[in-house]
Amino acid sequence: MKENTFIIPHLNYGDLRKSLEKLHKHTPPNFYVILVDQNEVYQQVDDLVDVHIRPNRNLGFAKACNWGIRLSDTPFVTLMNDDVEMLNVKWWDGIIETFKRYDKQALCVNPSSPRNPRASGDIPVNHPGWDYKEEFTEEEYDKMEDATEEDKEELMEEWEE
Repeated sequence: MKENTFIIPHLNYGDLRKSLEKLHKHTPPNFYVILVDQNEVYQQVDDLVDVHIRPNRNLGFAKACNWGIRLSDTPFVTLMNDDVEMLNVKWWDGIIETFKRYDKQALCVNPSSPRNPRASGDIPVNHPGWDYKEEFTEEEYDKMEDATEEDKEELMEEWEE
């Protein structure tokens, strides 16, 4: 049995295929994907999802998530926006560790991101944000986690070379 189900409500935002491809690339293959597709225009992503639901109207985020949760049969469920891009394989380790630590309890996890390090609330306000880069190497990701504002410009110049 797989360990996690990703529930992804989709409306008209983001590059859904890109988001799903990055999810598969940067997450251990122990998950299912349930897509609640409320978009008016059908996108061919069935090769990247396990269940593709197309309600006859926009349910909104919460109801769409509830539909997916009802269909889930894994120990853990992750609700995911349709425009999220996983940057590195390390993202999942902290999430699954938290799920296991608080087993059988409702919980909300918002991991910090190099693009928006203040999202999780545990990063100092003066922590640098990062310019968009299609993909970060593990070494770059490690450097970003500990970087200060002074380090940021130097690292970005180094990566552009």
